[in-house]
Amino acid sequence: MTTSSGKFVGIDVAKDKLDIAVLGEKKASQVGNDERELPA
Repeated sequence: MTTSSGKFVGIDVAKDKLDIAVLGEKKASQVGNDERELPA
């Protein structure tokens, strides 16, 4: 039997902040939606 342990991530990009959530995790993250705050 094969099992999968992939993660599903949702990102709301329609605001000045990006809301990031991972299915099954209790916390979400937020980063600014501009070039200065996004990691390279």
